[in-house]
This record gives sequence, C-alpha cells and structure tokens, in this order.
Amino acid sequence: MDDESNPPLMDTYKHLFDDDNHPRSLRGLEAADDDDHDCGLPVINLAVLEQGEDTVGAEQCRAEIVRAASEWGFFQVINHGVPQALLDRLLDEQVRVFRRPFQRKVGEPLLDFSPESYRWGTPTATSLEQLSWSEAYHIPMTPPSAAGHDDQVATADDEDENHIRYVIEEVSTAMSQLAQQLASILIWELQGDDDDDDGMTKCCTWSTCC
Repeated sequence: MDDESNPPLMDTYKHLFDDDNHPRSLRGLEAADDDDHDCGLPVINLAVLEQGEDTVGAEQCRAEIVRAASEWGFFQVINHGVPQALLDRLLDEQVRVFRRPFQRKVGEPLLDFSPESYRWGTPTATSLEQLSWSEAYHIPMTPPSAAGHDDQVATADDEDENHIRYVIEEVSTAMSQLAQQLASILIWELQGDDDDDDGMTKCCTWSTCC
C-alpha cells in the first residue's frame, strides 16, 4: 500500500541524482541538517496569557512574541489552547488521506477543492537542495461550493469525505482564533492602541496545508 500511495519522486527526479554535482549536493544537505539541530527556534508558552493582560507573565509573553517575530519571523507556541484530541483526529485523517493510492490523489480532488490543491515534489527543482520530498494538500480557508450536492444520494465515500470536512473545519476555526490572537498581540505591541486594530486582525486571512 505504501508503494502504491507514494508519489514517484525517485523516477521523476532521477536526473537530479544522475547529476555530477550529486555527491556535493548530498554533503550540503547533511551540513544543513547538522545546522538545524542547533537553530534554537523560540518556543513560547501561551498559558501565561490566561493569567490576565496586566500580569508580569503576560507582559513578558507578549514581549517574547514580538521579539521572535521581529528577529526570526516565526516561532513555536505551546499550551496554545487547541485541544490535543482535535489535533489527534486531524492526524488520523491526514494518515487516511495520504495513504490513498497516488493515482487517486492526483485524479480525484479532495472534497470540493481544486485538483491543484494536491502537490508533491518540486517541478522547478534544478538540484537536490531545491527538491521537496513531501506531498501536501493546500487548503484555502473559504467555504467550498455546495452547488450540485443537494440532489445527490449520499454514499459511503460521501460520509468519509464529510468526516474529513468536519475535522478540517473544526481545526481551521481553532487555528484561525489562535492566529487572530497572535496577530492582535503583534498589532498592539508594534503599533499601540489603534482604532483599526480589529479591522487589521480580520484582514489576516490564511490557508493551510496538511
């Protein structure tokens, strides 16, 4: 099943392995992996924000968020309030979706998303360093069209897809609330009390991949 579900990465990008620079490329990848272990990515505990906005802990947490966003551009958060049980359900759905046969993933769109939402490899790669060894569904956080579904008879596949849809929507809602919370902190700390704070936060639209 694994061979049937995996993208044909080795066959598609064989020319990159046959390139004379391949040994040097591998050494570069190994060096990059070694560097990654010492990157010291900021980890921010959001639990202290529940103590109240005026507490010392909350003030320090907001300062850490701003510093990480300014110096790194990204950071990891823990105790973010998104239930672990929900994330476990999402992982279960991800495993089921990606274990589908590769030809089905390519030929059948997931839910009502466009066929292009499923992506794998890197079509523009000219070296191994540029090659992504992953596959992903890029999912826009907008309601899918319901046109043409009212008159259809529900099937087992429909029930399966609806279950996937419900989990994605629940996770998306939780992650959107978390993103807006972080955006509000950044807007407040960087710009101060702005009357347009709510409007700017709502403009932070996003998409995700799984």
